[in-house]
Amino acid sequence: MPVLPISALLRAETPSVVAESNSQDSASEGSLIAESSREPEVVLPDGWEIFVHLNGGIYYTYDHNRLLTTDNICDPPTLAKVVQKYDACFRPVVSRHPPIDDLEMSCFHVDDVPCIELASWSRCRIYTWTDNKLSVDRSASFWKHALQFPMHRRSLPIFMETEFLSALAFGSNERVLEVKATTFPYEDAQIERLIRVYRDLRGPADSVPSLGFHIARTMVDIEAARKLYGYGTINARIYRNIAIPTPTRAVLACDVFLGIILCGTP
Repeated sequence: MPVLPISALLRAETPSVVAESNSQDSASEGSLIAESSREPEVVLPDGWEIFVHLNGGIYYTYDHNRLLTTDNICDPPTLAKVVQKYDACFRPVVSRHPPIDDLEMSCFHVDDVPCIELASWSRCRIYTWTDNKLSVDRSASFWKHALQFPMHRRSLPIFMETEFLSALAFGSNERVLEVKATTFPYEDAQIERLIRVYRDLRGPADSVPSLGFHIARTMVDIEAARKLYGYGTINARIYRNIAIPTPTRAVLACDVFLGIILCGTP
């Protein structure tokens, strides 16, 4: 009977041994990955829901998505402050202005200072409540609100899509008319890409939050360009009227002197 070398015996036994060890290692690694991928369970107060933003952040909603906050409502003192602001600021508004049925309130604290906004998605407006009166806040941006809190939406008002498509159409036309002199923040290839993403997200019902995020992110950039350049208004002209400075006394004296020399005296 021939005697096999040790190397041959190792080669003959290695596949089964390695396979067994690999299966054990993979099983242990799989269990570790499964354990590490499990998110810790968050116990929310009654009536609250949690939403994960596309940027990785989280925010909470309350009272059928009427109250939105990024504060840690799992902390009892923080929860008490948020609910107190909600009862004091939002409920009086709803009781006196029932026609705005989709009004929602965002409340979060920055250095213990509350930041409160009242927003309506159907009207694409931000409101303020002062002196028991609800008024539109022209200085605030609805698109920034929609960009920060899009994940709880199950539908989008048609006005949002109309505003989005109209803005892109205006930018495309402006580029055709003025080429590189346009103040629109996107180029032709970027506009085409934005519309392609819009079409891809518009179909599935579960992509409504992503579609709202896409529209809001685009409109934030466009709105910033509107404020900076005033495009879409009469102030968007590339060539401005020349402002002639008021002549000084020396210039006026020279004008009179030259007039006398050239035209003579009567």
